[in-house]
Amino acid sequence: MKNIIFSIITTSLLTVSTSTADNNLIITEFMPSPNGYDSEREWFEIYNAGSEELNLNGIEFHSNGTQNFKVTIDRFIESGQRFVFGVSDDQSLNGGIDVDYVYNYRHFSMAQASDKIVMVRDSEILDEVYYQDALESKSFFLPDFKLENADMSNWKVSSLPSSKYGDGGYGTPGDMNEDVLEVVVNNAPQNVKRGEVLMFNIEVYNPTDHDVLFDAWMYAMQHDMTYTPIVRFDNELKKNETAHKTITVYVPMNVDTGEYAISTEFGIFEDTAFWHDSFIVNVE
Repeated sequence: MKNIIFSIITTSLLTVSTSTADNNLIITEFMPSPNGYDSEREWFEIYNAGSEELNLNGIEFHSNGTQNFKVTIDRFIESGQRFVFGVSDDQSLNGGIDVDYVYNYRHFSMAQASDKIVMVRDSEILDEVYYQDALESKSFFLPDFKLENADMSNWKVSSLPSSKYGDGGYGTPGDMNEDVLEVVVNNAPQNVKRGEVLMFNIEVYNPTDHDVLFDAWMYAMQHDMTYTPIVRFDNELKKNETAHKTITVYVPMNVDTGEYAISTEFGIFEDTAFWHDSFIVNVE
């Protein structure tokens, strides 16, 4: 069992950080609205993106208002390591996660509607994130630590079955963050004739900081038409890599003219993900 280290309240005037090794510490995931009691299950994660081991002793964390806590003993985070702060290290209470450092919930807590997490050393801001509208039992996570985490559009919400942990939580505290694929339809036709081939392109992008293995089918279905799987994916998509596919579907001769919604379904990779989108085409 890890040592239980409670926080102390500190106050300071914060300034923008200069370039130091501490600047490689990045907030990469947090759980502001856990399933169960917040006072037992809130947690957040930081990542050391630098090449040096860092001592966290003396680092403070601030939220909105005057709430904050300070790391008060030597605790080290190695290069490439994730470190989890939580309000409890008792797995029977905290939802079943491993916590590296315990802080006092009365001194630091995360609101559900909107809040911020600011990481500080010696009055200098090392990193800060803002968020709104937390979902119960689902963490916010950064797919790639190189993304600008001050921009909430770069954050995702944990939801895949593979990220479910313990007693009803979704997230990856202390582990590699959830797999993410972004799928975009391009060049979708507006008009097509009966008996022609309907063609469009898709791009599958891996925005994470790790490779993603996926084995999936792309389906296309149209109202009053029945289609079998139309293209198969069997790839290891490298980090920041994009796969391109051209989709072709035959439009039956007996289909009525008019507008149809083409529904595209992409899944499943590692039995965890599903993507859906649609566009309108007019059959002449």
